[in-house]
Amino acid sequence: MTSMPEPVHVSRRRARQLAVTGQLLDGPRPVSIEEVVRRLGEVQIDPTSAVARTEQLVLFSRLGRRFHVAELERLLWRERTLFEYWAHIVPTADLPVHRISMRRYPHGTWKRREYVRRWLEANDAFVRYVIGELRRRGPLRARDLENRAAEGWQTGGWNDEGQNVPMLLDILWLQGRVMIVGRDGQQRIWDLASRSLPRVHARPASAIAADLVDRQLRARGLERLERIGTLFDGPVPMRDAAIPRHLRDGLIVPRASQVPGSRTAICWTRRSVAARRCCRPSTI
Repeated sequence: MTSMPEPVHVSRRRARQLAVTGQLLDGPRPVSIEEVVRRLGEVQIDPTSAVARTEQLVLFSRLGRRFHVAELERLLWRERTLFEYWAHIVPTADLPVHRISMRRYPHGTWKRREYVRRWLEANDAFVRYVIGELRRRGPLRARDLENRAAEGWQTGGWNDEGQNVPMLLDILWLQGRVMIVGRDGQQRIWDLASRSLPRVHARPASAIAADLVDRQLRARGLERLERIGTLFDGPVPMRDAAIPRHLRDGLIVPRASQVPGSRTAICWTRRSVAARRCCRPSTI
């Protein structure tokens, strides 16, 4: 068992600097959309657009005038070097990483996942209909598919009212069986994942875990231990082996920082990031 070295205290100002640096908000700027997504790991999507969609604001804040919406759409819908998963834009090169979440969904003991499993069993014919229609006629919008649910979605939320087709497509998306391949205004366009994503070589679980821990610390600057090496749905396999290995090799180091509420949190950072001088924040 690798023992943890004594944490070095960092000021709240320095902790903020590490976060700003990790999030690519200091100079020099990244040069492309792909570089931003690759280095951050993911960019969250939100269609709410008081000024612009959330993902567009995030990319513009890193790239400035280098960002163009048409370029993002080309990378997503034509070149497919990026794709949407779990309401985020992620690199297609990371498909082996996200396959872990796809295989896990909807397994687990959470009540919602138990409900999803029961709902899928009750609507097996509905699932086969949607997959078959996408195979024959896809790409399609949700409104292009009939609501053939034998049992309606009922969880007490807004999506209980006739939202069976969108809910099923979302479930199949999380399972990696279908993918978003375009947009018609705010409506998502769906197709089978098998023909919308390129083939990407599988990677060993140990390599995925080690790489994810390293990249997440690089992107976040400073992070708590329980949040390192996690996917959208929880920890990656072999995460608990990757962190001690990075610690033993001297790649990551603990830092103690004051957080709101007068508590001291033990966070982790990459050794190379901790030693770097923070650049001046970028301005748009």
